[in-house]
Amino acid sequence: MKKENNYFFCYSPDLSKEIKRNGISYITKSINPKNGLYYTLFEKDDRLREVLAQYKKQYQ
Repeated sequence: MKKENNYFFCYSPDLSKEIKRNGISYITKSINPKNGLYYTLFEKDDRLREVLAQYKKQYQ
């Protein structure tokens, strides 16, 4: 049985800004110890999925 991941690790500063501009708060900002990259962590919900879909349409 596959368990759904309830978190979105955002490694794109531009996407992170867009998500926050749409009123979604992040859980934390951190550095991935495996690769040294910064990320912003968001909880997945319907609103986040909607913002991600809009962002994808806009930048494809």
